[in-house]
Amino acid sequence: MHDEDTIQLTEAGERALAQLWNAVERAENQVLSGFSESEKKQLNNFLQRIQANYQAAINE
Repeated sequence: MHDEDTIQLTEAGERALAQLWNAVERAENQVLSGFSESEKKQLNNFLQRIQANYQAAINE
């Protein structure tokens, strides 16, 4: 059963998505090289707060 609001990837799409995630993970590891796990968590928390603030500003 397919919901009209969902999409389904083909096998080729699944492979492409897996390759994309691998590339993103490699880039993230390079960009965050030298950061401690604590610093990475702190950065993630800051980015989540920025995103929440941005969403709140859009919805005003």
